[in-house]
Amino acid sequence: QAIAEKYIQAHPRAPLAFWQLSYPRPYSDTVNAAAAEFKIDPLLIWAVMRQESRYDPEALSYAGARGLMQIVPSTQTWIAEQLKEDILPGAAYIPKANIRMGTWFLHFLTDYFKGDLDLVIAAYNGGAGSVDQWQADPRVSNRDDLLRWIGFGETREYLERVSRGYRVYQELYAGRSNVK
Repeated sequence: QAIAEKYIQAHPRAPLAFWQLSYPRPYSDTVNAAAAEFKIDPLLIWAVMRQESRYDPEALSYAGARGLMQIVPSTQTWIAEQLKEDILPGAAYIPKANIRMGTWFLHFLTDYFKGDLDLVIAAYNGGAGSVDQWQADPRVSNRDDLLRWIGFGETREYLERVSRGYRVYQELYAGRSNVK
């Protein structure tokens, strides 16, 4: 994947195989099952997973986020409460559990922000409360203002990267998201 990414950066018109190596669909059965359960596009799940962990199930961030979709312990506890399930602390490192939690959270955010994908992606990184605060800022009167006044530079970059990744996944796999 890293070699394909470097090649694509130098050669944007690289063959399709390089793009597919750079934007793989690992854990296909698990992703497709979670996508179906929570009605989230599997291509969005892979775009988030690509940005969050580069598909590393053992990823651990400086903020304590864990696993493929980088679930922080407090969010994991909250998701378990919402799902009315016992989710063990180490489950964030188990791909099936982590993908399911991350996908449920995308579903929750999609409902909360009424399908506004930019807000969903920003909230996945910066939190729904932060996105609400940014929208309430008196300097924000339209979408461009919101994107300009996102309070966290990391979230602004995250939104750009995940959105771009999602568009690439759509171009590569649209209509074929359930194909392994």
